[in-house]
Amino acid sequence: MARFLHESNLTSAIKVIKDYEKESDAKFAVTVQQNYCQQGEFGMPPHDAEEVLRHKVMFEELPLNGIPHVMLGLKKFTCQHGPKRKCDIKKSKMSEDIEGGKKSANSKKFGCTSVILMHNVWVFPEFKIPSDTLWHRRETSKKIKNQLEQKELIGEHRIYLNIPDPKAHSNHLSEQALEWKDWKKDVKERKKKKREEKLIQLAEQQMQEKEEMLSNEKEENELAEYGRPWTLSIALPGSILDNAQSPELRTYLAGQIARALVIFNIDEIIIFDESGAAARDNTDGVYSGIGKKGNANVQLARILQYLECPQYLRKSFFPKHNDLQYAGLLNPLDCPHHVRADEEIAYREGVVVDRPVAKGRGSHVNVGLYKEVEIDKKLQAQLRVTVKMNTKKGTPTKHAPCKVVSPSAPRLEAGLYWGYSVRLASSLGAVFTGCPFSDNGYDLTIGTSERGTKADDVDLPHFKHALIIFGGVQGLELSLEMDEELLVSDPGVLFDHYINVCPDQGSRTIRTEEAVLITMATLRPKILGAQDWNR
Repeated sequence: MARFLHESNLTSAIKVIKDYEKESDAKFAVTVQQNYCQQGEFGMPPHDAEEVLRHKVMFEELPLNGIPHVMLGLKKFTCQHGPKRKCDIKKSKMSEDIEGGKKSANSKKFGCTSVILMHNVWVFPEFKIPSDTLWHRRETSKKIKNQLEQKELIGEHRIYLNIPDPKAHSNHLSEQALEWKDWKKDVKERKKKKREEKLIQLAEQQMQEKEEMLSNEKEENELAEYGRPWTLSIALPGSILDNAQSPELRTYLAGQIARALVIFNIDEIIIFDESGAAARDNTDGVYSGIGKKGNANVQLARILQYLECPQYLRKSFFPKHNDLQYAGLLNPLDCPHHVRADEEIAYREGVVVDRPVAKGRGSHVNVGLYKEVEIDKKLQAQLRVTVKMNTKKGTPTKHAPCKVVSPSAPRLEAGLYWGYSVRLASSLGAVFTGCPFSDNGYDLTIGTSERGTKADDVDLPHFKHALIIFGGVQGLELSLEMDEELLVSDPGVLFDHYINVCPDQGSRTIRTEEAVLITMATLRPKILGAQDWNR
């Protein structure tokens, strides 16, 4: 049976509709909403008497038995199984098996005519007319308007509801409603299950990442015990090449220096200009004429860089150049980072390949294997990188990108010798600045000269970054004299130790390439002893 009732506020009226939905097993949606008030939202009482005066006083709009009222708004709620409101509603893709066949549930609209009307009304119960005549209506309306014009807000606010009979729903059966309800419940359950599976998968992934991170930290801590935190640097003048009589001998001399560096695990080689003319002359290493020699400092640095670079990367970083004309004849350095394709090692040197990268993926790097590897970052092409390989068992490389690390990581984490870096300095004084390992520079400096203290009488302290400097043909004295910024005359003042590694030498001169080998062979036990003593 249809009901006509009223509530004092919008909240109570909405509750009545919710209860009716449970009773009728149907849902209702707002299809029409009209708010006649200029201020405020639907369901709210008028702000003042002027707002009420704008509306006509009615007696027949609602069956209120002669109580005058003013209509402030209307809402129409339509059954969910009512008529279609749009012609272009997409049909549902749901299909259900019914009696062995398939029935397509294209829409839940069945043309039901049940509606709920909600009226926002301002009523005047004290002005109820005794009989429904035209005269009583006019006189009552005048009285109400006279009082409202005096700014006196009279009457009360009500929300009237026109509720249909629960049995009045047409064109849809309860089975169909339940069918739709069951399907909707099933969809909700499947969505909920899918969300739960996603959350579980995400939690497992986060747990796995956390375990991998802890495992990596543990491995790094274990490797750190075997790592080498200290570094050795050597500085020598590029003018030593000028003593060679031919381009072939100049190249071979540079190859001897490179072999000596890697034999004694030198981390940095500094080529300085002992003449002090580097700021004035060109440093591009280009020959200035036929039969003329190139810039010795740049040529030595270029050959040392060429030999240090792994063979499979040289074509990417070293184009054809006169300085490297005879570099192919030199003995290979065969350092730990000069890795063969079939050799397994934790780190490799590589070059970033110029290839399009998918969104969220890392660049591809040539690390000397038969196939390129993917890294964890997107980097600029033709960039040399140090890659930590994914060597875990059971984890394919293509599913787990390799990690780009600092060039010093193999030394710090695994204690591997990973080649040397080459630096050019314009003078002897510039050698002491620009340390790539620390902002504080070198904490141990050693100068070599036949006028120094015997190396056997020297004890080296613990250090982090040591620098050993060799002079040219005329020794460090010439380099100091040509450097206008160093205001000292004795080279020994510049160093923590000024040593002679070969006293009572049988030859008047010791060539620089020979001095490097002699010095490092003499100081090696002292260097290792200084580090072991402090561990």
